[in-house]
Amino acid sequence: MKRIVISVFLLLLPFATHARNAVFGDGTNFYCAAEGDGTNAVVMTNSAVAGGMSADTVTASSWMQTPAAFATTGYVEAIIVTNNYKWEDLCFPVNVAAPVTPNAHVSVNDDNNSITFDTLAGTNIVSDDHIWGVAQMSHTYLPNSDVEPHVHFEQANADQTNCWWLYYRNQSLDTNIVTAWTVTGPASNVYAYTSGTINQIATFGLITMSNMLESSNMDWKIFRDGNEGTGDIELKEFDIHYQIQKPTGGDTY
Repeated sequence: MKRIVISVFLLLLPFATHARNAVFGDGTNFYCAAEGDGTNAVVMTNSAVAGGMSADTVTASSWMQTPAAFATTGYVEAIIVTNNYKWEDLCFPVNVAAPVTPNAHVSVNDDNNSITFDTLAGTNIVSDDHIWGVAQMSHTYLPNSDVEPHVHFEQANADQTNCWWLYYRNQSLDTNIVTAWTVTGPASNVYAYTSGTINQIATFGLITMSNMLESSNMDWKIFRDGNEGTGDIELKEFDIHYQIQKPTGGDTY
């Protein structure tokens, strides 16, 4: 009896949330099928065919899709692709940030482990008070993928919204230094304010990272717009969420 051994390599980029794969044959040809969630794609190639073979891409629109048959010789690679990525965090507590205070409107609050931004703070990068730092992209960072920066702060009044602005410069490796700043804001509060002082997050939304790899740097500065919100605001942390090639999960802020 002749035994035919078929090797199948499954590469998840990243893992589909729920997909099932199978290989079966009819004695001449064999097929690869995938169970998807309606959005995942299945890409199949036969690496043993001389000159290569065009990929057969199927978008899973039903419980089971059966792509075209391939010869039984060689190897088949089935790649399940999904846009769902898990998010990881680069954290910058304010105690490691560098405050710049030419006008004394940003001060360290040692008792609260925070930095206080008063109502006279502004967003002029030349003359106004701010904090700054440098973020180096982790080795788990998915190259060129978007990031989502946000701040953690204590919201004490209902009108303390639209208060935060981000200046940043992406410094790609092996390229000329970027000197111009990109400005984004104001950040949007995530949670609805009710009363008292709450732990709040304000997100700047997704930022496109072109030509950014692991170990690339982002220069950043955080400003409070003194024209928005009454009373002092206590800033606790600046974070950058970045995508990694792991199973999906978590929020982007």
